[in-house]
Amino acid sequence: ARHYHNIDRIKLPEKRWGVYSHHLLDNAHPLIQHGNTRFDAPHSHVYEVTAEQLAEADIRILAESEIAGVHLAVSPDLCQFIYFQGHPEYDTNSLLKEYKREVSRFSDGTRSDYPPFPENYLRGEVAEIMCDFERRLKSTQFSKRTSVFYEFPERTIASRLENSWADTGRSIFSNWLRMVEMLSPEDRQQKLKAGRIEEDPLGLR
Repeated sequence: ARHYHNIDRIKLPEKRWGVYSHHLLDNAHPLIQHGNTRFDAPHSHVYEVTAEQLAEADIRILAESEIAGVHLAVSPDLCQFIYFQGHPEYDTNSLLKEYKREVSRFSDGTRSDYPPFPENYLRGEVAEIMCDFERRLKSTQFSKRTSVFYEFPERTIASRLENSWADTGRSIFSNWLRMVEMLSPEDRQQKLKAGRIEEDPLGLR
């Protein structure tokens, strides 16, 4: 966004990570047609670009969260560039691996505070298991924390994690492939398929 639109990212007071609910703002766009009007998606970032910044650059927001902000947006022509602030590509355990990394930093002293859970991700029995582990690690002498960290219960909780975003992520990717096919000319010397105009390739503006 900075290279093409001169938008500077804004540093958040603290890292935003977790799984958040999003809603569609423009369900006519081919990327999000035939999908849920409300869906989940992971976020994990320290910097953000706000909806106001994108609007000033004439970038169209397609999906956003009341808590996590913009998730999906497209360039002014609505198709050449697609911007994600969330992570629809994340596997079920991607946030778990990030959380484990931060716990490791606490264990070796690189991080002074114990990391909070990614929001709306570690729940129920999984949260109880991780809270027990947190208490154990915090109560262990610093010199012995590494040995306790090796017992991080990743395998135990991995099978208990829920994934509420994969279907939507796959749908967006499939829609993108169809959109590319819809716009791509047979003659590779041409930019767009015959009948499509460069200023409005999708006919939505």
